[in-house]
Amino acid sequence: MITLSNQQLTVKINEFGAEVSSVTDQKTGYEFIWQADDNYWGRHAPVLFPIVGRLKKDKYQYENQTYEMTQHGFARDSMFKVEESTENTATFSLTDNKDTQKKYPFKFELMIKYTLEEDHLSVTYKVTNRSLREEMYYGIGGHPAFNISQTTDEVDNVEFSQASFRFEPNHEQLAIPLSEEGLLKLKEAEKQKVNEIQLTHETFKEDALIYKVEPNSVMILTDEANQVEIRLNPQEMAHVGVWSSYPKRAGFVCLEPWAGVADEEETSGQLKEKYAIHSLNPEQTLTHEYTMQFIKK
Repeated sequence: MITLSNQQLTVKINEFGAEVSSVTDQKTGYEFIWQADDNYWGRHAPVLFPIVGRLKKDKYQYENQTYEMTQHGFARDSMFKVEESTENTATFSLTDNKDTQKKYPFKFELMIKYTLEEDHLSVTYKVTNRSLREEMYYGIGGHPAFNISQTTDEVDNVEFSQASFRFEPNHEQLAIPLSEEGLLKLKEAEKQKVNEIQLTHETFKEDALIYKVEPNSVMILTDEANQVEIRLNPQEMAHVGVWSSYPKRAGFVCLEPWAGVADEEETSGQLKEKYAIHSLNPEQTLTHEYTMQFIKK
């Protein structure tokens, strides 16, 4: 476990999955990150690579071969190497191996750098195609889960206390619904104003809320009961998700910045044709970044 710390926050990152497992407020000891309960959802903030979301039938085709890969890819279940660790930064790396090549036939290097500055934690993904000849295709994203207060009434109904979500300054976003199989229903996508959504567990009855976001949009999650606000800036990552477990009712909400997204319902299954896929020329590198701000009032 790698620890970053300053006067405002302490951040802990696990080498397994290069996953942020804790962000605590120095003054109050408040824990911002969901503490992973297998009865609901056993993760904190997994890294999604080399796909985001679900493939149709968990399969794709590339160069006349069929490959199988489960939702969100394999990085979240991989041991990363610590390349650098200081008081305020940590860098992790993952490269292809025999196991990854069975699911994903590309030579890659994934570098993840975490930078702590005041009440901000920046996450930088650097994806490199290590091949000298072959083009490479991928998606990548974050899946951080934030603690949200809940209440239980006299008949054991569990509900978020005072949680809401909005975008600033661009309230109108393209909302993309999901099918029962977790695939995008692109034909049903429509613009929606998201200036404030009062969150309940029923909000996630149809799975995640997915948006293709307008430039410069910031995602804001507010927990009035705990006097907490999370501000996530997806920067150039074009899609985002908002999610919590359902029908199991747990005290967390995820804000997810994505450079890539699930398959659409009418996908051909060809990786090169996948909606929102990214490509790299031989020896090319692309960088994707997002920033989280943690506010305890």
